[in-house]
Amino acid sequence: MKFGIFSVSIPDYTPEEALKKVAESGYDGIEWRVCEDSGDREHPSFWSGNRTSMTAGDILDRAEGLKSAASLARLEMPTLAAYICCFDGEQLIEQHFKAAAALGAKAIRIG
Repeated sequence: MKFGIFSVSIPDYTPEEALKKVAESGYDGIEWRVCEDSGDREHPSFWSGNRTSMTAGDILDRAEGLKSAASLARLEMPTLAAYICCFDGEQLIEQHFKAAAALGAKAIRIG
């Protein structure tokens, strides 16, 4: 069995910082929260301003760096926790699938 952490639970860290902290804590992987978070990142909290939250577009832009950092930390990124549902449109769903593929994630959570 492997253990991972959902990134929403570590709002104070950037994705790169989160990868280091997760590895230091002994986890095997991280599940990224994928949503538009327009909260105050100067005062991050669990659901608002969370610095680890990224959109699918953010992930596509940062995929190579995130993959490299995860590899160095020996972490997996098995799942994206997307805040979309199956009725949100093909284009949005496809973008999330592309983001998952860019990270090597094997699963995506869609409502």
